[in-house]
Amino acid sequence: MEKINNFNILITEDEKLIRTSMNAMLSRRFEKGNVFTAENGAEALEILENNRKNIWLIISDYNMPEINGITFYKTLTDETRKNLILFIFCTGEPDSVQEEIGAKSLKITTATTQNELKNIVSSKNVLILEKPFNYNILDNILKIIKNQSTSAN
Repeated sequence: MEKINNFNILITEDEKLIRTSMNAMLSRRFEKGNVFTAENGAEALEILENNRKNIWLIISDYNMPEINGITFYKTLTDETRKNLILFIFCTGEPDSVQEEIGAKSLKITTATTQNELKNIVSSKNVLILEKPFNYNILDNILKIIKNQSTSAN
């Protein structure tokens, strides 16, 4: 498995099993960098406050206690959004997310081709992965981001 260098990810997910398995999967992909985890949007905002310029990918659930995913997304500062490469919602309610976020969100499914995925990731839109999702899709997104960041340097 090819490792990715120097990227930090924030996972915001209230279900412990999903949060833990995502953390384990993503942590194996990195030589340097960190995977931060939060149980809800309030915890995620605290993590971002301390690591604002270092988080390049946020993966967030939609339906969480305290601060849900939509409120969390809308609370992000312009500076944080500028530094992000991508924001991904992982949710069992993709239509609700798409309705609330609007035209700048795109649903990803197992039928999404590799070329479509490259174009979607390049567009810096908000991505929506419907739960349950295949971790290979997330892995492909990470590879695309790595390739794009390598070719940009």
